[in-house]
Amino acid sequence: MKRLKSTALIYTLAAALFLSGCASQGPGSVPAQTGKEEGSSPEDENTKEEETGPVYYYDEEYAAEEGWPWTDYSVFRSMDPALEISEKDNFYAAVNKDWLTTTPLPDGYGSWDALAEQQVKVKTSLMDLIEDRSVSAPDLDMARAYYDLFMDWEGRNEQGLEPLKEIIGPLQEAETLEEMSEYICSYDTILAGIQPLTFYVSTDLEDSEWNTVYLGPGPLLLDDPGYYRQMDDGDYAYQPIYTEAAAGILQRLGYSPKDAERAVANCFYFEWLISESMMSVEESYAPDAIERMNNHVTLEEIREAEGDFPAAEVLEAAGMGKSDRYILLEPEWLEAMADIYSLDYMEEIRDYMIVNDIITYMTLLDREAYDTYYQTINSINEIDGSLDDKEAAYNAMDKYMNLVLAQVYFHNFGDEESKKEITDLIDKIVAYYRTMLEGEDFLSEKTVDRAVEKLDALRVQAAYPEEDYDFGDASILPPSQGGTLMQAMHTIFEVNLNSELEMINQKTDPDEWSFPSHRVNAAYDSSQNSICITAAILGGSYYHKDMTPEELYGGIGTIIGHEISHAFDTSGALYDKDGCYKNWWEEEDYTAFRKRADDLISYFDEIYPNNWTKCSGELVDTEAIADLCGVKCMLAMARDIEDFDYDLFFKSYAANWRSLYTSNIQYFAASQDSHPLNYLRVNVILQQFDEFYDTYGITEGDGMYLAPEDRLVIW
Repeated sequence: MKRLKSTALIYTLAAALFLSGCASQGPGSVPAQTGKEEGSSPEDENTKEEETGPVYYYDEEYAAEEGWPWTDYSVFRSMDPALEISEKDNFYAAVNKDWLTTTPLPDGYGSWDALAEQQVKVKTSLMDLIEDRSVSAPDLDMARAYYDLFMDWEGRNEQGLEPLKEIIGPLQEAETLEEMSEYICSYDTILAGIQPLTFYVSTDLEDSEWNTVYLGPGPLLLDDPGYYRQMDDGDYAYQPIYTEAAAGILQRLGYSPKDAERAVANCFYFEWLISESMMSVEESYAPDAIERMNNHVTLEEIREAEGDFPAAEVLEAAGMGKSDRYILLEPEWLEAMADIYSLDYMEEIRDYMIVNDIITYMTLLDREAYDTYYQTINSINEIDGSLDDKEAAYNAMDKYMNLVLAQVYFHNFGDEESKKEITDLIDKIVAYYRTMLEGEDFLSEKTVDRAVEKLDALRVQAAYPEEDYDFGDASILPPSQGGTLMQAMHTIFEVNLNSELEMINQKTDPDEWSFPSHRVNAAYDSSQNSICITAAILGGSYYHKDMTPEELYGGIGTIIGHEISHAFDTSGALYDKDGCYKNWWEEEDYTAFRKRADDLISYFDEIYPNNWTKCSGELVDTEAIADLCGVKCMLAMARDIEDFDYDLFFKSYAANWRSLYTSNIQYFAASQDSHPLNYLRVNVILQQFDEFYDTYGITEGDGMYLAPEDRLVIW
């Protein structure tokens, strides 16, 4: 069955901070939506600005706080348009000044960038097609049925909270630990409920030819376990997003205000307890992270370690009990669950599941629940306005039916000519990358040969897959045929589960795609040793048929180079040409490589976007290495072009990383996102190259200057 890759080993070009349908990178990353049936689109906002002349959004209240070594002017309303800034001092800000000072954050968005601008174009094309009832196809009809169900506010309001009650009702009635375990192991809970564990099927870390079942911790409301280590056990109000939203629903379910508050407190208390045994986001990107997670176990070993916590029983109930392979991602977590899962903590664990179910489903219930959630999100993230319902419906489709949307997109908007051109460009960049690797004098011949072998084995996924996805006999009934949104969700969850069950004890599919074609992004998959350049990113300022070589290299060229480079960053370097977690380095060579990477980590550790936010080199090193090597590759290719315009190349690159966000989202991105903040993806990267200094005459004393002996080199 063709399906979307499910793995933690996929590295994307950029976190989708502007996509409300995507998994969030912290509470700040979700665009807000509050029940507005019609509203202005991001394109409308920019059109208004063009009609009336430049509108400056600077506000002294939001004036940029000085950072080091540069100030981050991407924070919305922080840049004074009267500010004189030189390309020699802050290249990112100088190149993007007009855009940064005159571009609004569209209604309902907490962040906005060049990727988002292109994504809106893709979204508009798909929405126009979905709303054109004269066009019909199985995948399009399925997407349209879900869209209609989401927009069926009359039906959703009539159902109220009943769908949620059906999910949590049996849990509320559980009086013993055995009854709670029975609930956790029930098929309905496995499909639709939140449990204090997660499991999925994906490529085995050590043998990429086979699939394995992964077992790990359940979700946390605050996403990063590291946050909880900064909290006192009673300080659950640290993030009022969920307290206010969940407590309101609990009271609608019949809880008193006091009981509702206690339930949320219990949830956070359990999460605080269990987070101590979980890897933080930063730890999950540390050099030893994969080694810590690569724990092959048997089902019986899981059963022996679980105590009364029914982890093995859940796997069996889900149909995954006959797998030949299991990987326990965090053994310390299971050990902690064995201690915590008892009558002493039954109320806290039950409230954890109830509150997480509430937060998960609020946007799929009635208007009151929907509005409550997003009004709270707006408040905590400093977001103005709201998305209209149509865009919210699209985002829900993108979150829960991304493969259907991907197929609709490439069926209707796939461009064979662009696919071929990008494939040819990828081949050309791979050839230059081979030359780069063969010229590395800090590596032995053996390591260079293995690196080249890995490069030659790289799988390329360009634009869209050659074959359709297999959705089996899945169907979604629209409101006109009596369907409901929660029935559709049940169908989607069941299709997803059955898809994973089919993979157990089976070989991996080498044609499995890493990223859906309708999303404006690109990715590298360590377990496949593959890159994916989606059809959706082949537009806007990244790629078009009239581009100059400089624009092409500064756009999609550096993106392709970036993704190839992931095969040789601090994470990709741990996997061989077949995607197996296996050492292929000579010991001295790896030590030298790590020294270079550690220099990069140390450099980022000293960067402060403002006086209260610090960057983490260990969090961003893989993406920073990919950025650095992607630009290096394009500059190497540029030497073969007569009269190459380096100024246009560097400015095209900088413009493609233009971005705006609220200060809260800046904080969450800096602390949770594995990608450097965009202004650093420009300034830090470009200041490493002689061509940049020569183009702008940068010398000691300029803000963009970095002494030659301090410049970063990885490959």
